Amino acid sequence: MKKVISILLLSALMLIMLVSCNQGVVVPAIVTPEQSTEDTGVPTLTSTPAPTLTQTLMPTPTSVNFDEFNIPEKLKGLDFNGEEIGIIMSGSDVACRSISMCLHGDGSVNAVDVAVMMRNNMVEQLLGVEIVLKETVMAQGMVSHLREYFASPDTSYDIVGAYQYFDLGLAYAESMSGAFYDYGEIEEDKMNMDLKAEYWDSECYEALGYGGDRYWITGDLSLTWLSTMYVSYVNAEIWTEYEEKIKNLTGCDGSIYDLVYDGKWTLDLWLELNELVHKSNDGNEAMVTFEDQHGFLGYDTDANINNIIVDALVSGCHVTFSEMNEEGSPSIKYDTSALEYYSDKTNKLYESSKSCLFPFKHKDMDIMEVFKMGNSLMTVNTLNAAEKYLGDMKDSYYVLPLPKANSDQGEYSTSVGDSTNHFGIPKKCQNLGAVTATLEALGLLSYQIVTPVYYNIVLKGAFEKQDIDAIKMIEYIRGGIYTDFVRVFTGYLTDDVNWYMRRNIGNKTIVSEAPVKEQTWGRQLRFIFTEL
Repeated sequence: MKKVISILLLSALMLIMLVSCNQGVVVPAIVTPEQSTEDTGVPTLTSTPAPTLTQTLMPTPTSVNFDEFNIPEKLKGLDFNGEEIGIIMSGSDVACRSISMCLHGDGSVNAVDVAVMMRNNMVEQLLGVEIVLKETVMAQGMVSHLREYFASPDTSYDIVGAYQYFDLGLAYAESMSGAFYDYGEIEEDKMNMDLKAEYWDSECYEALGYGGDRYWITGDLSLTWLSTMYVSYVNAEIWTEYEEKIKNLTGCDGSIYDLVYDGKWTLDLWLELNELVHKSNDGNEAMVTFEDQHGFLGYDTDANINNIIVDALVSGCHVTFSEMNEEGSPSIKYDTSALEYYSDKTNKLYESSKSCLFPFKHKDMDIMEVFKMGNSLMTVNTLNAAEKYLGDMKDSYYVLPLPKANSDQGEYSTSVGDSTNHFGIPKKCQNLGAVTATLEALGLLSYQIVTPVYYNIVLKGAFEKQDIDAIKMIEYIRGGIYTDFVRVFTGYLTDDVNWYMRRNIGNKTIVSEAPVKEQTWGRQLRFIFTEL
C-alpha cells in the first residue's frame, strides 16, 4: 500500500479557511505546530499574521522557515539564480489549478488556489527559480501541439502536464521517440527527485512503465489526481436513523468507521442495506422514485454516458486487466476471481435489489445532484463531486472507501479517473537539475500545504474542526489507490476496457466473454505505441 499522510502533519499544516471580502482576499497564514500533549493527539495550531492578497491576485511571499517542512537534504542550499521553469498543461481550469491561480467564473479564488500560489512562492524561495505556466492546451490537442513543438527550435517547456486519457502514449509514439526523459535514466547529479516518496504515486509510476521506460509521474502535485480518486458517499442522517439496526445486522458495535476497519463495508452489505432503509414516500410500492428513501444510487444500465459509477465499482472490487511480462511490457490478463465477484454483486445490485434508484432516463440530473436531495443512503463517485455538488448540502455525509465485493476480497481499493494529469520532462529543457528539483519541491509542498486544504473543503471542514475520524478515513482510502495499465491506456484500444465495463454493468456475461476480449485487446496492446 502507498504511504499515507500523517494526521499530525496535515493538522499542523492546515491553512485555515480562506476569508473573502470585497476589498480582496486574505491569504491564510502558514500554520505550524506548538508542542502540545492534548488528549486529541493533535498539536495546537498557531499562525503568523497572514499577508493580504490584492486585486492582482499575487500573494507576496514572506520569509519561510523551511526547517518546519522536512525538506530533503538534496534540495537544501540549491540556488538556480532565477531560472525559469516553463510548464505546459493539458486540460481546462481544473488541470491548470495544479500549477497556477485559477480564476473562477465570478472572478473569485478559493482556499485551494491560494494554497497553490503560496506553495509556488515557497518553491521559488527555496530553489531560486521562477515557475511559469506557459500554456494550456485542451485535452485532445496536446499530442499535435507537442509534435510541432519538438520539430521547432522553441525550448519554452521544461515540464509537460499530460492528460491521462488522451496524452500518455505520446512519449512512446514513433514521431516523439526520444523526446522525453526516462526518469530512471536521469544522471544522478541532475536527479533531485525521490520517486518513492509519499507525495508521488509510486505504484502508478511503476505500472505505467513500458519496456522499462518510465516517462510519467503523478501524485499530490496533480490536483486532478487528488480530486478524481473514487470514494463512497453515505448520507449521515439516514445512517444515524438506522444505526442500531445496522449494528444488529453487522455485529459491529462501533461507528461507521469501525465497520470499515472491520472489513465489513462490502457490496454484500449494500444489498442488505438497500432493503433495510427503503421507504416508499409516494405510495407507489412498485417503483423507486426520487421521493422514496432508497439505498444505492447509480446510473441506468443503458445510459450512454461516462458512467463514473461503474468505474468506481470496478475499482472497489480491484478488477485488473493487465500485468507486466518478463520484458517489462504490459500484457492482457484478467484477475478472474475479482471479475467474477464484481459481476455477481453488481448483477444483484442492479437486477435483484428493490431499493436502488437509477434516475438517468427519468430525469436528466447528475447523480450527485440527486444524492444532494437527501433520499439516497449510498452512492460512489470521485472526490471532487463533493466540492462541486455538496458544499451546500443540507444533510451531512460520510466519505468512505469504495465497497469491496465481499469479505473474501481482502483490502479496500480505489483508483483515479482518466482526467488525471501526469508530469513528464521533455529533453529540450535547458536545466535538468533545476527542473527535477522544482518537481520534487512542488510535490513535497503540495503534500504538506495544498492537499490538506483540498481535503478540508471536500470533507466540509474536517481539518479545521480536527475531526480525527474523518481525517484518518481519507488517509485510509488514499492508501488503497492502484493502477492498471490497460485501464489507464484504454483510450487507445478500439473497444476500450472502461466503456466495455460501463456498457455491461450488472451483466453476468462479462466473465464468459473475457477470453474473446483478452485475445482482441492483447493484439491491440502489442501495437498500441507504434500506432500512435
